[in-house]
Amino acid sequence: MIKVINLTPHDVVIVDDSGKEIKRYPASGNVARVNTQSELIGEVDGIQVVRTKYGDVDGLPDEQPGTVYLVSLVVAQALRGSRTDVYVPDTSPGSVVRDDRGQIVGVKRLMRL
Repeated sequence: MIKVINLTPHDVVIVDDSGKEIKRYPASGNVARVNTQSELIGEVDGIQVVRTKYGDVDGLPDEQPGTVYLVSLVVAQALRGSRTDVYVPDTSPGSVVRDDRGQIVGVKRLMRL
């Protein structure tokens, strides 16, 4: 049995093709985040423009047998594929399901970078 720990600030809801909820991974209360540093690089039409540099990831536990972690896409990208136990909700057009207002209600699958 796989243990799934959601390290995003929101529940991750998995739905079937009809949009019916089939799994829900509640937010654990712990959030994995990427340290960032912004550098002012100029301006456009009087508005400052920055470049963001991404650093280390905080809040991601060490790998544990039988455990996977759900994280944000930014966290997964910062890890550069170094962890096989890290997954993100697949919010691509083929996976995401939205309500009448355009809000995401769930995804059909997870993704690993």
